Amino acid sequence: MAFDLHAIQNNICEYLRAEFPQYVFHRNTVPEDEQVPRDGEEVNPFFIMQFGAMYPIARGKSIKGARNDEYSSWFQIIGIGSVEDDIASALSLVVDRLIGHKPEGATRLIPDGGTTDYGSRQYSVRPVLYYQSQRFDFNIAQNGLRSYLSA
Repeated sequence: MAFDLHAIQNNICEYLRAEFPQYVFHRNTVPEDEQVPRDGEEVNPFFIMQFGAMYPIARGKSIKGARNDEYSSWFQIIGIGSVEDDIASALSLVVDRLIGHKPEGATRLIPDGGTTDYGSRQYSVRPVLYYQSQRFDFNIAQNGLRSYLSA
């Protein structure tokens, strides 16, 4: 069995879509205007899921070689919409469910920073969009044999 970062990412996507069918989730892309959920002129909250590449953990080097090393990756959820309070509330719900979620082949998701609320800089354009994000880290290992994966 090999490292399967793509399967871990798919698990996170499926989990979010199953837990929150009322929200639209896009993976690693900003949607086209016609894909953005709207209520009249206002943009309803939606999310972008952004995934990072795999990188080695400094303390997890193996004398058996790179395939036995320990690796980590990250995931960021970005909430976007027209009403700042709606974004904050929606993101809080999503983050609450993500904390501790354990995708197959990875450790539990752990929050690791993010951004506060930011608005678009073109306030003359309607709708004004706000975004807020939360980043999560997780560790992965080949065959799931590392002790930290048992948590």
